[in-house]
Order: sequence, then structure tokens, then C-alpha cells
Amino acid sequence: MLTKEFFYGQTQTIIPDVIGIRDSALNTGGAWSILSGQTWLLIVITFVFLIFVFIFDSLFETESKTYLVAFSFVIGGTIGNLIDRLVLGGVRDFLFFEFYENYPTFNVADSFLCVGLVLFVIFVIFIFSPNKNDKK
Repeated sequence: MLTKEFFYGQTQTIIPDVIGIRDSALNTGGAWSILSGQTWLLIVITFVFLIFVFIFDSLFETESKTYLVAFSFVIGGTIGNLIDRLVLGGVRDFLFFEFYENYPTFNVADSFLCVGLVLFVIFVIFIFSPNKNDKK
């Protein structure tokens, strides 16, 4: 939420022809504005998702650094957007790719959530073994 407040009302380039900031827009939907206007449904889905993630975490204890980073990023991104939905009624998006004109505006919490999910998939495919407690 801090980044969203800091960049509120600004429009500027961060890396020329790559990424920039534009005056933040309130997204009342999910990714790509899916379920737009369904804020309370998205809040319920978020709580169910968080419960699932914490149950998964308690069932598959691991000391893998990849898993811990993935878990932290997913939880942080999810809670960041949840706070926006509870406080603002939607998620404040402000980052955009300058090289891809039609790509939706997004925020840091979205980025953490996506990176965390990719790391989690990498963990499940390449590192996780239910028979051992990996520390990679």
C-alpha cells in the first residue's frame, strides 16, 4: 500500500521503453479486471485462497529457501491487494509496460504474487519431494 500511496497521481517513465508509472487507477476486479465490480466476492475468494495456502504450508513443512521466498511473496502480494480492496473498494494499479501498449496496469503486490506463484511452480516441479525435506 505504501508504493500505491507514494506513486498516487504521478505519471513518469522508470525505465525508458520498458516500464513506467501512470496516474493510478482503481481496479474493482481481479487480473485484467475479471469480475469487475465484484469486490466482496474477490475478498471472499482471497480469504479462501489464504486459508488454502496456510493449510498447504502446514501440511508440507519444508526448509527450502525457494519455497520460503515463494510463500512470502504470495502471502505479501495477496494481503497487499486484500488491504486495498477492504480500504479502497478496489486495487490501486499504477505500473505499466511501455513496450506493450495494451497490457493492463498493475501494482507491486501483483508483481510479488506473480513472482511468488512462478517460484512455487518451480519449487513443486524441480525441488519438492514428499519423501525428503530439501533445503535448496
